[in-house]
Amino acid sequence: MVLYNVTNREICRVGSIVKAPMISLLGEALVGSSTIKAYGCVASIMKESLRRIDRVCASSFLENATNRWLGVRVDFLGNVIVITIALLGVIGTMMSFSTHDVGLVSLSLTMALASTSQLNWLVRMIGTMGADMNSVERILHYTHNIDHEEVPEMDRLVDELREKNTEGGDVTATVLVEGVSGGSEGQHPETTAGWLEFREVEMRYRAGLSFVLYRVSFLIEPRQKVGVVGRTGSGKSTLLLTLMRMVDICGGDIIVSGRPICAYGLRELRQQFSMIPQDPVLFDGTVRSNLDPFLESTPAEVWRALELVGMRERVELESGGIDGRVQEGGSNYSVGQRQLLCLARALLRRGSGFILMDEATANIDHALDQQIQHTVMAAFNSHTVITIAHRLHTVAAYDKIIVMDHGVVAESGFPRELVSDPSSRFSELVAALGKQEAAKFMASVGVAAAS
Repeated sequence: MVLYNVTNREICRVGSIVKAPMISLLGEALVGSSTIKAYGCVASIMKESLRRIDRVCASSFLENATNRWLGVRVDFLGNVIVITIALLGVIGTMMSFSTHDVGLVSLSLTMALASTSQLNWLVRMIGTMGADMNSVERILHYTHNIDHEEVPEMDRLVDELREKNTEGGDVTATVLVEGVSGGSEGQHPETTAGWLEFREVEMRYRAGLSFVLYRVSFLIEPRQKVGVVGRTGSGKSTLLLTLMRMVDICGGDIIVSGRPICAYGLRELRQQFSMIPQDPVLFDGTVRSNLDPFLESTPAEVWRALELVGMRERVELESGGIDGRVQEGGSNYSVGQRQLLCLARALLRRGSGFILMDEATANIDHALDQQIQHTVMAAFNSHTVITIAHRLHTVAAYDKIIVMDHGVVAESGFPRELVSDPSSRFSELVAALGKQEAAKFMASVGVAAAS
C-alpha cells in the first residue's frame, strides 16, 4: 500500500502537469483558428496537439496500470482471507463433529467475500486522497513561500474587522467586498490631472543584475501628453512597472501628485492610473459591465464615453445597446474597436488622473492609430497621458518626448525641438524610419525635411 500511494501520488502530479499544456493549446487554437488557417499551420498544430495528447494518455495509462497492479494484489489478499476462513471452518467442523458452526462459517465467508471489494475501495480512496493533497500542497506553497504585495491598508482593515468580530469568524470576504466597492456608496472622487516626477530613480529586477533604470529623472506637468520612445530594451515599459509598483525601485524617488509612491497604499496608488495595454482586454459579459464593472456610472455617462471614443454607433447596432453581449475576449469586435472600448473604460474610471498607454496602437493600422490619437487628444484633455510609443507618428502631436536609451533618459523636450537637432537621439530614431516616413513625421511637427 505504501508503494502504491507513493507511486500514484507522483503519477497524478505528472498528470496534472502534462494536462495544462494540452488545455492551453486547445484554448489558443480555438481563439486563433482563423490565423492558423491563414498561415497554413493546421498540420503543425495538429501534430503538436497529438504529441501533447499522447503525453496525457501516457500518464493516464500509468495511472490505470498502477490501479490494476493494486487490484490484483488486493484481490489476491482477499482470496487468501476467504480460503483461510474456509479451511479453518472446515477443520473446526471436522474436529468438533458438530453442525452448529456451519452457519457461523457461512456468515464468515460471506463477510470475507464482501470485504475484498471494500478493501480494494479503501486502499484506492486513501491513495486518491493523498494524490489530491497535491493541490492543497501547491496552494500552501503559493500562500507561504512566494512573496506577495504588501497592502497595509487592507491589513489594517482586517485587524479592525477582527476586533469587531466577537464570534471569531472569517472576515476575508468582508475585506474583499469593502476593498472592491471602495468605501461608502456614492463617494466617487472627481478626476484631477496629476503631475509626476522621477528623481534619480534606479531599478533592477534582482540583486546582482545590472540596472534596468539608472538615475532616471524627469518632470511631467498636469495635463501634459508625454511620449516615451526608444529602442527595444531601453527601459520604456519598465517605467510603467515602477509607477504601478509592480517592481520596487532600488534608489531615488517617484513623486505622484506631491506624494512619494511609498506613501501610497497599493490600492490607492493604482487608483491614480488607468492602464491601456497593447492587447485590449474584454471579458464575457455586456458592454456596460466591461466599461463600468462596479456600476459607478449612469447609462448616460456610459453612452457619453462611447460617443467620445467614436463607438456609440457601433454599440447601438447591438440588440441590447450597452447591455448587448460581449463575447469572451471581445471576439465579436475588431482589434481596433476593442481598443476604443478600453479607452471608454479609462474615461469612466473615477479618480484616475493619469492615462498610461503601453504601445496600445502597435498592432493596428495607421488610420486607426490616428483615430485613437485624435480620441486621446480630445477625450483626455483633463488627464495626464503617458504613452509608450512603438510608432513615432503616435507621439508627433504630444507636448513632450522622453527618449530612453539603455535605462537612462538620453534626452527630453518638445518633438519639434528634438527633431530639429540633427545630433539628437530622437533625430536618429526618426531617420531610421526611412526617408519618406521621416519626411512625413517632420512635416507633422512643422519642421522642413533636409534635402
